Amino acid sequence: MYIGIDIGGTHTRVASANVPNQIIQKEDFPTTSYQETISSIVKSISRITQDKIKAIGISSPGPLSPDQRILLNSPNLPGWENQPLGDTLEQNFHCPVTLEHDAAAAAIAEYSYGAGIGSNPLLYLTLSTGIGGGVIKDGQVFKGVYNLEIGHQTVDKTGPRCNCGRRGCLEALVSGWAIEKKYGHPPREINQPEVWEEIAANLAVGIANSIFHYSPAVVVLGGGLVQKGSLLFKPLEEHLKSNLPLYRHKPLIKPAALGQDSGLIGALILAQQSKQIS
Repeated sequence: MYIGIDIGGTHTRVASANVPNQIIQKEDFPTTSYQETISSIVKSISRITQDKIKAIGISSPGPLSPDQRILLNSPNLPGWENQPLGDTLEQNFHCPVTLEHDAAAAAIAEYSYGAGIGSNPLLYLTLSTGIGGGVIKDGQVFKGVYNLEIGHQTVDKTGPRCNCGRRGCLEALVSGWAIEKKYGHPPREINQPEVWEEIAANLAVGIANSIFHYSPAVVVLGGGLVQKGSLLFKPLEEHLKSNLPLYRHKPLIKPAALGQDSGLIGALILAQQSKQIS
């Protein structure tokens, strides 16, 4: 049995599976303080499986240190910095524990089982409480020297202040928290086309920048904002055309096929891979 954990800014989910894309059981609970959430994770794992656990994979907001299996200074999880996340779970369940950036985990899931099967390279952006990005190249998560922080690229240097301390990050313009702060309602409650036109215009700049950098075959978009459907995708398509004049053939833009399970399935894939390596 493998365990996948998807830690989000507002909710944490835990799942069990023998095969990554065939989840047997899962639970969902609020993400609160580090100690409370770790306690909830341990209790949840104990409830959803009594079988021997082969490995645990964790999908988490960054920035983080996969080698040390700790979060660093994640703006969306204050108080989680440098906590022994990986060590704590390893000591509780006596199995390998792998930690990866949430967008990278979702990217490997969509590459393996979702909207971008076999696409090389694949670029994934999660549009949720925060904005994250992951790249899959030759079937592997591409990290470079540092973990990717696509959500903290500058889109408007005079724009609003981001949680990271800088101005005009993509996350400060089109994330769930940024949208609610500007328009007074969470994205799910906003249906005015003119609002989504503005959001799509800013998002298109960030996606175009990422396409210029990584030259992907497919761009997969996941997270809660994708649920707005054509309200987001129709103006996004038009704005991308004007932001990519150098491209005769533009990469396909697809919604994540695995929906809200992308991060969980990615975490389960990471768990399976870590067990195979060990």
